[in-house]
Amino acid sequence: MKKLILLLLVLPMFIVGFGQVKKKTRYKGVFKEEFYVLKEDKKIKHGHYLKTYNDILENPFIVEFGEYDNSLKNGIWFTFYYKDPGNSMRSVGYYKNGKKDSLWTYYYKDLNSGGDFTTMFSPNQKTKIIYPEKGEIGFKIEFDTTNLTVSSTGTYKDDSKTGVWKYYTLGMLVHSY
Repeated sequence: MKKLILLLLVLPMFIVGFGQVKKKTRYKGVFKEEFYVLKEDKKIKHGHYLKTYNDILENPFIVEFGEYDNSLKNGIWFTFYYKDPGNSMRSVGYYKNGKKDSLWTYYYKDLNSGGDFTTMFSPNQKTKIIYPEKGEIGFKIEFDTTNLTVSSTGTYKDDSKTGVWKYYTLGMLVHSY
């Protein structure tokens, strides 16, 4: 089984020294957001961001994961199908100064992850959140990329699609423009 582990612990330590950020948790409806803010201005997100959704059994499912730099999304960001028992990846791409930039890839929901009554109580979850130890900064996520099927891929520049975008059905290219 192919697994991809994302380790983004070190980067925020270089960007922001220890003690300059503070972890915050905020609840918005059914979603939980965990992120870091600057100690001198608690309104400015700076560092890792993790948004989760808990099912009725309180199992956390990743919705979104990435990093903020002075309240702007920057670097690689991941989104997931959070109401899918497999919690499979929805998209991966880059932000630059708060805008989509560079290559983005979108995936179909993993049709092998179930969704019936039995999988609700024993989900085939493909993601895992590894919370930092006391005194550490940042989160790690682990996710399985098995059975991911690309739905589209292309580039963004300043939040606008640019160049040729490719669209797929069942892994086969069906449209390109």
